[in-house]
Amino acid sequence: MEIATPTEGLAPIVDANCTHLILGTIPGDESLRLQRYYAHGANQLWQILGKVYSEEVQDEYEDRVAFLLRHGIAVWDVLRSADRKASLDSAIKNEIASDFAGLFGQFPQLRAVEFNGTTARTLFGRHVASQPGVPMEELRCVVLPSTSWTPGRHVKSPAEKQAIAELTAQLPGVDQVSAKREALRYGAEKEQIRQKAEAQERAAKDADEASEKAVHHHHRWAQAVVAVQVSIALAAITLLTRRRWLQVASYGVGAIGGTLAVLSMLHI
Repeated sequence: MEIATPTEGLAPIVDANCTHLILGTIPGDESLRLQRYYAHGANQLWQILGKVYSEEVQDEYEDRVAFLLRHGIAVWDVLRSADRKASLDSAIKNEIASDFAGLFGQFPQLRAVEFNGTTARTLFGRHVASQPGVPMEELRCVVLPSTSWTPGRHVKSPAEKQAIAELTAQLPGVDQVSAKREALRYGAEKEQIRQKAEAQERAAKDADEASEKAVHHHHRWAQAVVAVQVSIALAAITLLTRRRWLQVASYGVGAIGGTLAVLSMLHI
């Protein structure tokens, strides 16, 4: 049985030039081990940011921090501490929120908030929105698709392309109008794929049902044929033995065979 362990968050990456804040939930195990934001190789935040700004984001963490600050982007997590099994956001308990009143008070220019996934937004609403000193009426909050997993490193799905476009549309120093158009386009592509998948699923279900009916129909015919064959055999034995009960049994089995044949023709 996996035990939930206490998790302590990292200090924010922020300076006086930052205008946008990317918020996660709480660092995963790899990030805590290395004391670096988004350190797990499966997380695509750095790759996405590189595409947004058409820059190669270096592997050195100091270079990544400098990249963020150069573009006016702060990074933090909604929770300061919590109990969590492994790195699962669904297994977070006993949450304690970070000091956002202090952050927004110290950096008053920080008013655009991008949540890295819906869980971060939910936890922010639950633990932070009502904190005294948090200027909720001044914040521009947007929920972005989580960067914690993507279908493939080289082949981008419409969902991942949409995530990149949506993030681009929120960050400073980029063509936000074009990014919003791209996000809408990729969202439409994703919806088309979803509808096509649902149509294929319905077609497969209909085919399964038709196959099951056909098998049932043939099964009824097989039962009817067997019953008739047994009835004929009993009739033959009755002629040889002249046993009354065998004659009755022959009629009964024959009637069952006839009934099964009728049920098969009626597809029942």
